[in-house]
Amino acid sequence: MEREITRVLTPSEGALRLGADLILSGRLVAMPTETVYGLGGDATNPEAARRIFQVKGRPLDNPIIVHVSCSEEAREVGRMTPLAEDLARAFWPGPLTLVVPSRGVVPREFLGGLDTVGIRCPSHPVARRLIEISGVPIGAPSANRSGRPSPTDALTVLEDLEGLIPLILDGGPCEVGLESTVVDVTGSEPVILRQGGVTERMIVQAVGRVQVAAGEELLRRSPGTRHRHYAPEVPVLLWDRSVPVQCPPGRVGYVGISDPPFEVAWSVRPRDLREYAFLLFRTFREMERGGASVIVAELPERGEALGDAIRDRLIRASGGRGLAKSRSRC
Repeated sequence: MEREITRVLTPSEGALRLGADLILSGRLVAMPTETVYGLGGDATNPEAARRIFQVKGRPLDNPIIVHVSCSEEAREVGRMTPLAEDLARAFWPGPLTLVVPSRGVVPREFLGGLDTVGIRCPSHPVARRLIEISGVPIGAPSANRSGRPSPTDALTVLEDLEGLIPLILDGGPCEVGLESTVVDVTGSEPVILRQGGVTERMIVQAVGRVQVAAGEELLRRSPGTRHRHYAPEVPVLLWDRSVPVQCPPGRVGYVGISDPPFEVAWSVRPRDLREYAFLLFRTFREMERGGASVIVAELPERGEALGDAIRDRLIRASGGRGLAKSRSRC
């Protein structure tokens, strides 16, 4: 693949029109959303899908979420069931992806070979405007090399993708910091495939019911559920605050709401789970750049608002590895 000259531009109307022209020519543009930065391409163009998979080094069976600017566009892309319509009214625009039967508008290259499509209407004005000017749905996974922590600012996108894409639209830091919640609505019950900014409790309040998927066949309908994801280049170890643990060797970075369980080289202490989600991927990147030899992350309790989404990202980033237990703190 030829090297690109990567431009980073503030999202003026001229920059957005440049981005739309690139997308319509089959090329890729990194765009801000409220969740993380996305690597966008024309979701009706199979060549754009091939470029996305090539640039990211993404497994071909990992479907790409399609972004639209309104519910009317979503109905053209997928068969919006009554349940999907209810959830769209409750949470769109916002950090919720709905998996519905595909209408065939989006080529199978974007769908990981499936007959379903994940659709999202983002709330970020830059993403919405880019979709509107382009006049096509935009397929956009996170704008990073596959498996790395998702980017929440333009500098991080540049760090991973400089020379691989022509344009990054710099809309500032992302508001949520974690990818969207993905919900399968092909049946009579909504099923959460991936936890995110729209929580289980919020979905129950909106439609009265929800399940959480466990089976491989259903999980493959969502990105970020089967392959290794979100991992910095240094090990991530999980800490359950109820358990005394051993101190790992080396320069230890720590992220968590509680006090760290031992002395660390530096720590990031979010005030609550919302700030934890906002800071998580940025912290991974900053500690990696700063020379940490290991990152210790506090594992939130199950069932807390956003706690399940943070747990999911931490478990995938760490490969499920926890700190070694000890009789006394070090």
